[in-house]
Amino acid sequence: RIQRCVKDNTIVITKAIRATGNHNWGDWEETAATCTTDGTRTRTCTVCGETSKPETTQPATGHSDGDGDGLCDVCGASLSAGSGQEP
Repeated sequence: RIQRCVKDNTIVITKAIRATGNHNWGDWEETAATCTTDGTRTRTCTVCGETSKPETTQPATGHSDGDGDGLCDVCGASLSAGSGQEP
């Protein structure tokens, strides 16, 4: 098990742990969906630090051009005029 400094990512603690084959999963950590990426959630084992495979919680929201200016109203991406889609 390795712990790193949050400021410069240097290793501050290393500790060997015995593999048990069992994980003790922590709380879910969620990442919100954006225009182009799905929202996901993962959990990290509190014993070994392994992260679970991401699970999709919400599909990508897609771009929105409600005012018809050719830019996504959410993220500012340039879109084909009035289509709501990337060029």
